[in-house]
Amino acid sequence: MVADFRALGITEQRMSEYGMLLHAWGKADAEGALTYAMENTGTPFARQAIMTSWSSDDPEAALAFARANHDGEGANPLLVGVIRGIAPANLNRATDLLQDLPYSRERGDALQSLLPFVIEGGAADALTWTAGIADSQLQSGAINYIMRDFADSNPRGAAELLLTLEDKRVAARAVDNVAGSLARVDLEEAKRWSTGLDEELQSGAVEGVISHYASLDPVAASNWLGSLPTTTNLDSAIRQFAWRSQRSEPELAADWIGHIKDSGRREEMYNSVLSRWLRADPSSAEQWIETTPDLPEGVRSLPNRTR
Repeated sequence: MVADFRALGITEQRMSEYGMLLHAWGKADAEGALTYAMENTGTPFARQAIMTSWSSDDPEAALAFARANHDGEGANPLLVGVIRGIAPANLNRATDLLQDLPYSRERGDALQSLLPFVIEGGAADALTWTAGIADSQLQSGAINYIMRDFADSNPRGAAELLLTLEDKRVAARAVDNVAGSLARVDLEEAKRWSTGLDEELQSGAVEGVISHYASLDPVAASNWLGSLPTTTNLDSAIRQFAWRSQRSEPELAADWIGHIKDSGRREEMYNSVLSRWLRADPSSAEQWIETTPDLPEGVRSLPNRTR
């Protein structure tokens, strides 16, 4: 039945039905299903779906199969399915298996499959769960995912919780998502909150706010950006502003690019924004390029290259 279904063509619309068939086969004959999947499929989807089904009923047998059927030092993709199957009944065991995986796409996939069960008890409990993760990179990624999820549902709560994070590097990774979510709920509150943070967090928070603000009102967002202390590193925020405002206010976006301190990022943004502007309104864009001093030579030649 799976072979006949696959012959129809596995499209995005058919993936849920495909998963149901694989899940059922995993219940009836997991090893036979896995043998078929390993011989006939080129992506990990089928194997992981079968492993998830099997490990929810017989985790030890599924785990033994996964370990016996993986060669090499890279992450074992079969373990992703085992972790998904074990997590609902035994989160601690699933977490231990997650930590056995080296840094890889598979580890990221496994982490994301655990998070719904981790977050069930609330963000504070979820952050307590991350304290038991020994790998600092994995721990940082987990906290970032948790804070992003919490920010979507409760931006103010996420803003308060972020300030309790002891590792400022981890907090800095999450702060733009928190600030952006807060801005969508209350822009003025988000502006006050972001500018009240210490220097380590402020630039990321401003980036999150400006991403929403520039889409809403580029001119007002520009004025706010200009009111911030020059000691704050605004490179990321300016790039966000330019991306968000280039359609409606291309000249304003281009003017701000000149304030990016990183020369490589500055020229990259000039090329991207001005190329778009030259296609949409060549005369205005060319006039801006001709009258703006200190542009890199590669940027000045954009009109000729675009033509």
